[in-house]
Amino acid sequence: MKYQPLLNALLAFIYIIFISLTIRLIESVRHDAPDTIFDAVGVLSLFTLSAAVMSYLFFFTPISLLIQNQKKESIQFFLKTFVTFFLITAVVLLVVFQQ
Repeated sequence: MKYQPLLNALLAFIYIIFISLTIRLIESVRHDAPDTIFDAVGVLSLFTLSAAVMSYLFFFTPISLLIQNQKKESIQFFLKTFVTFFLITAVVLLVVFQQ
């Protein structure tokens, strides 16, 4: 359990990279295609999937720990995951701003 918050934050970042690459691929293939109802359905489905994945990575273990009456461990786990993801995001934004 020592490294799981770090792993969860890293998995969230990898998921975001995967989604970003997928969106870029779709844009490159469909750049001249007109919008359809399936575009809206796809975006809303992706949003729902992303919310579920991120909820699992950030909240499943802390809520499980809360249910087991381990409030301190729950808060620590969430904060470690959050801070790690924040630091990854900050590094990515610094790289983007340097370009």
